Formats: sequence, C-alpha cells, structure tokens
Amino acid sequence: MSEQVVKELEEALGSPLRKYREGKVDFFAPIVKQVVTTSDIVFYNPRMEFSRDVSVYLVHAYHNITGKEMDLCEPLTSCGVRAIRWACEVPGIRNVLSGDLNPKAVLLANANAYLNGVLNKVDVRWNEATRLLDDCPLHGRRFDVVDVDPFGSPIYFVDSAVNALKKEGGLLCLTATDMQPLCGIHQDACLRKYGGLSLRTEYCHEIALRLLVGATIRIASRHDLGAKVVFSHSSDHYVRAYLLTKRDATEADGNLKEIGYILHCFHCGNRRVLPSLAPLKEAKCEFCGSIMRSAGPLWCGKIWDRSFTEVVKTIVGQSKYKSNRRLNRMLDLILSELDGPPTYYDLHSISDSEGVNSPSTSNVIELLRSKGFFASPTHFRGTCVRTTADTETVKSIVRQLG
Repeated sequence: MSEQVVKELEEALGSPLRKYREGKVDFFAPIVKQVVTTSDIVFYNPRMEFSRDVSVYLVHAYHNITGKEMDLCEPLTSCGVRAIRWACEVPGIRNVLSGDLNPKAVLLANANAYLNGVLNKVDVRWNEATRLLDDCPLHGRRFDVVDVDPFGSPIYFVDSAVNALKKEGGLLCLTATDMQPLCGIHQDACLRKYGGLSLRTEYCHEIALRLLVGATIRIASRHDLGAKVVFSHSSDHYVRAYLLTKRDATEADGNLKEIGYILHCFHCGNRRVLPSLAPLKEAKCEFCGSIMRSAGPLWCGKIWDRSFTEVVKTIVGQSKYKSNRRLNRMLDLILSELDGPPTYYDLHSISDSEGVNSPSTSNVIELLRSKGFFASPTHFRGTCVRTTADTETVKSIVRQLG
C-alpha cells in the first residue's frame, strides 16, 4: 500500500499504524501497546503469533488428510491476519469468510487482504460473530473449518460454530484465554461458562483444556455431532483445542460416556479419573482417607490423535517459520505423552513436600519405565511427569533419587 493509502487508513481508524510480518504475510495494525486490551482501536496481539502458526499447520494437516478444497470461517477476525495467512500459506483454500463487529477492524482487514492479494479468497464482513455463524447455514453455506479465537472464553460461540460446520463434518478450532476460571480461581465463573468446576492443582492447565473440550462435546452432541480431539496444547496464557466433528448420533452418545470427573486429594496428591456423568458421591482417598475434591464434569478421553499430530510434525519439518524450534519441541513432547493417562505430577512440588532435592525429570522417567510404568515428560510444564504409576510410587522414586 502507498504511504497516502496508509495515511488515509490511519485517519479513518484514528490511530497510527505499523507494518508487521507473520509467516508469509505483511499487514498493518495499530502500534502494539505494552498491554493489549479489548478497548484497543483494532485488536492485534503479537504474543498470539505462535497460536496462529499452529493454526496454519493444523489447517494444512487437515487439508493433507482430507484432500478437500476448503471453505473456512473466522468470525472474530480483527485485523485479519489469521484469515489472510490461511489464504496465503495453506493449500486448498477456496474461501475464507471473516467477520468483526468493529467496522474499523473490517476496514483494516480488507486493506490487509488487498495488500496480500487475497481479496478473491478472503471475504471480510461487518457482523457479530454468532450472527455471522448462524446466518450462513440459513443461506445454505457451511464450512470445513471454523476457528473461534476470542478475548476470553469461546464457549459463547460454540453452539453457532458447530452448527456452521458442514453436515458431513469439519474441523473446529477453539482458544480459551480465561485461565483464572478454568484453573480454579473463579469457580462460579467456571461453572457458569463451562458447566463444571476446576481445581487449583499442579495440573490445572490440563483440567482447563479438558473443561473446554467437555463443554464443547456436550454442545456438539445436541446437534447429533460426534467429536474427536485431534490436537490440543497449553501455551503462554491460553489453551487451544482442535476437534474433528462428524454427523453421527451414535458417536455423539459414545463421546458422552467419556465425560466425567477428576478426583484430587489435596492431602497426599492422589488423583483418580471417573469417566461417568452419574451423580458424584463423596469419595475418600484410598491412600490417606482424606475427602477428595472433584473437577468436572470434563472430558476424560484422549486430547491428541497420533496420526494427525504426526502429519503436523511432517509439515512443520518442511517449513521455515521462526517458531519452528519451539513448535518442534512441543510436538515431540506431545508425541511422547499422548498415550498417557490424564493428569501429571510436578516433581518440584513433590520434592518440596517430601523434603528432598528435586531429581531430574529424565531420571524419574527412566526409573518409572524400568518398573513397567508408562512415563513421559509433558508439554504442559517442564518439571512434570505423566505416568500410570500411582502417587505413592512417584513419591517413593522422588525420595530415592532426591
């Protein structure tokens, strides 16, 4: 864009603009402040570049697996960078419908689409997110991919998002940044939004992810949609989930059987998974007899799919994004932990409670494996171990090695 056009945009937006680059895309956005808030003229958060990189790779993987020519929707587009990156960087994109309730964001997103030569693929509209999603099926338009990336909780948009996916199924991508409710700090807000309770444990970020997935799967089941989590991650200040949906009431019924609870003993650290939506009775810890507290209802099933993750890993190996080192590290950790059980143990916390030095994660994993247990590091936190061993076994190994 010429300097004159940029000046005209700045006058229309009432804010100075700066040129940024992500992936293969150049775009303009307001100069980023130290703290990004919803009151900004047009929302752009450079800290979420990693999330957008992962989104590009996941949509690319979905195309490689399905071979589809894809229609996508991003109902909360802001300056349009995610939608434009899809159009420029992912093969098989037929059309991207983007929307924003802020008319200044729509103006800027259209200008950025023009700058990158993708106005023929990226259609930016002024509309509220749920209305945009709800109107499309009424006019015979549905999507292969819907990506909801809000400031806060995505749960308000999930019903409209799953209904906007194609009837034969599609890929639903969700970001949640409201980590205080999801990690057990604001329980009322968590119950109100996600229909479940969290706990402030060392594995609260996994609970957060499972609460998001559980709420989404329950909403999808109302539409007779089965859902499979093919990828998820916890990074920085958010959790992110990718679910493949399928129009199948039987599969939806099967999903509901994996909604349940995680019980945690705050006295000894023991935990138990109960994949059941039956009314939860008071439970005692089998190790110390203390009353256990519950998180849920939430998703108790798998939160990754190996074959899908391996396709993503292959695509990452063929590209040169600046986040690739971080992403490869995350993918390696996920591939090591994806067959493990829910929850993980923080070795530093156990060492503190046992009064010993913290052993290395690799030594603990090696000893657990030698005893026949599944054991792996986790991408959630570097000092943690995911294992099938019970709490007392993990504690004894920490004492032995500490």
